[in-house]
Amino acid sequence: MKKRGFRSIQRKFRSFSIVLTAGLLAVFFIMQQLEQRYQENSAAVSDHYNRFSRYWNKMQEADRTLYSYVQTPVKEQKEVCREQLEELMEHASVLAGVQKAHEMQDLRRLTEKYLDAGEQILDDNAGTEERAARYNTLNGYKWILDGLYDTLYQEMQEYLETKQETLAQMRRNLNIGVMALEALMLALIVLWLRRLAKKITWPVQELTMQTEEIISGNRRIEMRYHPEIRDELDILNNSFYRMVETNNRNYDSLKKQKELEERLARTRLRLLQSRVNPHFMFNTLNLIAGLAAEEEAEKTTDMVIQTARYLRYALVCLDKAVRLEDEAGHAKDYMKIQKARFEERFELEFQMEEESKNAIVPSMILQPLCENALGYGMESMKRTTVIRICAGVKAGRLTVAVEDNGAGMKAERLQEIRGRLEHADSYDDTEGIGIVNTYQRLQSFFRAIKGDMDGGVAFELESEPQVCTRIAFTMPLIDMAPSKAQEMLPDEGGKE
Repeated sequence: MKKRGFRSIQRKFRSFSIVLTAGLLAVFFIMQQLEQRYQENSAAVSDHYNRFSRYWNKMQEADRTLYSYVQTPVKEQKEVCREQLEELMEHASVLAGVQKAHEMQDLRRLTEKYLDAGEQILDDNAGTEERAARYNTLNGYKWILDGLYDTLYQEMQEYLETKQETLAQMRRNLNIGVMALEALMLALIVLWLRRLAKKITWPVQELTMQTEEIISGNRRIEMRYHPEIRDELDILNNSFYRMVETNNRNYDSLKKQKELEERLARTRLRLLQSRVNPHFMFNTLNLIAGLAAEEEAEKTTDMVIQTARYLRYALVCLDKAVRLEDEAGHAKDYMKIQKARFEERFELEFQMEEESKNAIVPSMILQPLCENALGYGMESMKRTTVIRICAGVKAGRLTVAVEDNGAGMKAERLQEIRGRLEHADSYDDTEGIGIVNTYQRLQSFFRAIKGDMDGGVAFELESEPQVCTRIAFTMPLIDMAPSKAQEMLPDEGGKE
């Protein structure tokens, strides 16, 4: 899910393109403005020089025309002289308006006097001598204007040199500014591209290295989850993170299941080894039972029949799913055999609810609990020990308990067994088929039937010295045909 602050890589490139285009346009606009300013200043200098030149050329032209008119007064020349004098005055006014220096103002005033003298020459009432005298006056003004022109021309040359130097410096500054702007834009582009490339390539390189680590067999790689998703690379990183976590959990679960199956296989092997060729024993016991019956030895006959039935169950039902009622019958045969050994030292009671009799359980789970009751219950006990096997169903869960009022367990032994039960998944019961092994087999059985990796099995162990001991397990009720449950169990091999 895209979160606040998310910006796709495509959007980042689009933003970069917009910023780059705007930057280039800004540089181009600044260059145009600077170039325009340079051209305007250059044109202003050139125009000022041209105005000054046009003024002086017009004065020379007007002076020649007036001189010609004084020599030969012709009406057409008179009109030309007036036009030239008016144009000369316009040029003088323009120069005085553009440059406010006092020399230019003097030039304008002298030009006005020059024009007045010229108008007097053009007066129709003036005679030839009078025109000549007035022309001499005009030449006096012209002589003053010539001196002023020399001064102004020299100043104009200095002004032009200064302006040209200023324009040259402006051109150099313009070039330096353009180069600086281009360098700045290039540096910003390079920095932005490096930053963008680092944001893109670094996560990709990290994911590549992590993938190579996984391929090489290293599953314990360190990854960072990005809670704040900013672009597609964060989405890719988090997806890869979740995939690795899921694979690790699945691998650990499979490894744990494999270890349980290996321990179960070793337990079966020990069972097979402890049975010492049960086929031969089973046939021999049947023969002994027949001979005892012929001799009317009832106790011997019952003992042999119970032993044969016990061995038949162990042979036929090993590693199979059975009804709890059948498993209880097997435990009863075992306890009757032990009864012949211990005589009146213990009593056996069965309390099974009707609903629990058809519950499906793995075979050979009650005998280890009964062995524990015999081992710890009658130790140093002078009174008769009562061993009770109970089974019931409540809220869809089967509860089976083996209780006794015997000697109980010492606190150290009780703590040791509870510790093994707590870490049953990593504990290998190499001492035989005991409480921990029974718990492991129940977990493995329920996983195979229900597919629940947690097992769904709870185990309880309570004991108080010289008072009682209670071992119980609860598991979800499995109510189906034993053959159907058997089909769900894995075929481990090694069965007879």
